[in-house]
Amino acid sequence: EEKDDKEEKDDKEEKDDKEENGDEEEDEDEDEEEDEDEDDESETKDAPAVSDEKGARQCSIYMAESSIKGVNSMGIFTLRDINSGEELLQGGPDGPSITLLSDHFRANTARFPDATTWLRLWGNYAWGLGKGVPDHVAYEGLPYSIFEHQTTFGALPNHHCTLHSLAFRFPHNNGDAFDDTLHETEAAMAGAITYNVGRDWTVNRKVEAGEEVFLNYGHCKRPYPEWIPKDIPTPDEYRLATNYIMKMLENDDEEMPHAENVRKLLSEDTVASLKKALKDGKLEKHTGDVARFLANAYEIEPRTADWIKENGKCLEHLHALPSKIYPEAGHGGFSQHSIKKGGVIVPAPMVHVMDQDTLAMYDHENGKLTGFQVVLNYCFGNKDSTLLMCPSTNALLINHCFSDDKNCKVNAQLVWDEDVKESETWRTNYTLRDLAQEKARGLVTDIVALNDINPGDEVFLDYGKEWEDAYKHHASVWKKASEHPLVRGAMSVKKANDEWEIPDSLMSGVFHKMWHDDYLMPTCRFSPTKIDRDEKLYTDDVAANWRKWNETTILQKFSTEGSTYQNHKYENHHDFSYWPCTIVRRNKEEENTYLVRIFPNPFANDKVAWVGENGKIMPRFVFHYPREAIQFMTNPKAGDQYQPQVFRHPIAFPEDIFPQQWKNL
Repeated sequence: EEKDDKEEKDDKEEKDDKEENGDEEEDEDEDEEEDEDEDDESETKDAPAVSDEKGARQCSIYMAESSIKGVNSMGIFTLRDINSGEELLQGGPDGPSITLLSDHFRANTARFPDATTWLRLWGNYAWGLGKGVPDHVAYEGLPYSIFEHQTTFGALPNHHCTLHSLAFRFPHNNGDAFDDTLHETEAAMAGAITYNVGRDWTVNRKVEAGEEVFLNYGHCKRPYPEWIPKDIPTPDEYRLATNYIMKMLENDDEEMPHAENVRKLLSEDTVASLKKALKDGKLEKHTGDVARFLANAYEIEPRTADWIKENGKCLEHLHALPSKIYPEAGHGGFSQHSIKKGGVIVPAPMVHVMDQDTLAMYDHENGKLTGFQVVLNYCFGNKDSTLLMCPSTNALLINHCFSDDKNCKVNAQLVWDEDVKESETWRTNYTLRDLAQEKARGLVTDIVALNDINPGDEVFLDYGKEWEDAYKHHASVWKKASEHPLVRGAMSVKKANDEWEIPDSLMSGVFHKMWHDDYLMPTCRFSPTKIDRDEKLYTDDVAANWRKWNETTILQKFSTEGSTYQNHKYENHHDFSYWPCTIVRRNKEEENTYLVRIFPNPFANDKVAWVGENGKIMPRFVFHYPREAIQFMTNPKAGDQYQPQVFRHPIAFPEDIFPQQWKNL
């Protein structure tokens, strides 16, 4: 199913739908919400390795035709039982995400002045602010709005309000979510790759082998977006049918619901099968389980493991590890399984960009061109066309093998997926004008093996001669530069976050002073309380005179104790949980706690009283604040990806299979 714009997702609606299905409701209270996170953290389990009778690791996650009846799309399936809280992918997190500055996306370029429909495609598949985007991504693009382009589980699952099972976490350690190790080097690849590390995807309920895994986009009430079939039942209708079932089990004379949309879910065969499942112990008498049973019976075409293997493609062959041959390229794609010559290493559904000029970045103040967005480096293109095609899977992990490097060998190539008829129609019959009117993803390719690939092998593509020549020229200029065009600052974000005891150089040491660095920005997990809304406490007199008062008076009036933030790690944070802060000093009486000052959150909906009408910021301190709740990020637009002279060039789409009618240059 085509994903609609996640900016339109209604969080309250999703919460209501979970409640209607009998699932556990997420409490809106911040403290209770954080307690849930701590419990979840202890229950998260790594995905078990799946092996054959000879001990060889086997793929367990596939992309195949969706099991939703009457829907022509691909979905994600599991071949193993997955328990609640268990990770889906064997071998680590999903591939990296890529930050997109949505304000810079300009659909109506000079070459396509009237073509704006295709831009909805990115809104349909990228994640918007407030919808699961990590805070370090939200801050990095200010003052612009951002999207986050994700891979695999963030891009491929179909939507379902009742059968949804996917959840995610950010990497476990504070320093693992954003890996800017290249920032402290003189590597010419700095700023040319994303530093965002992939998510750990888990399930929030038990999922059985053969099931399609779904993500809830939040469109759970009528009227539906156009891409959801009108006859798909709502969670409310499943709730009414479930209530009837629960009462009917106690009283055979219970009257059938009158609503036709509910009655159609309760056929004689379905009710009989449900009763048998309850009797045999295969189904628990729980409203959520019963609703899912009804949804499976009415909407889902069961898939067997053999069918999925025969008709699907593995999404688990590749996982991300630091590249052994090209460390400055960051992570590479490494095979977890044996793959025969000609076999599909990873499917690569593409999201298209009509004109690479769409990815241009402009100065916020003077409107001048400053460069291009980093996603350009992950997209495939042709020198004679403006069109770009950007993978939605771990295909984007695969690095280039330089032609003069004897230490590596190209062992993979990009081909069209011949099994997807829609993709064949698009590339055979569509002009660029036709593509510009599409807001769905229809171009599908595969990365296939040129020779046998063994577990542990790094996979390499040939990015093309133009790419290689362009990079070598860039590297030669970069190395000759007396000063590299990066915002250096005190240290890298990763190094700062890896420092368990914060060094003095990252603290202000002065009570009234805000610590500032050109590159680093400290943030603190923070949730406003009553003191933050107390307008009688924060007055014009405070705004004018607080800097004249002594430290004891200020802390007595305008601070709270921070032990409530213990164990609140970055991996399980919610949108906009982190506020800019200054770390004033270390607490000598309690190990690894600090005095911090909180500053306004540009994304927060709640107004705080300590920001005056004239914009003056009054004191708000937290003492005994734990180290694990402090996260360093890049200052807005200070990241390597936004600096001038960083490398940008698309990957070459194979010339022999690029449609001639798409060449417009």
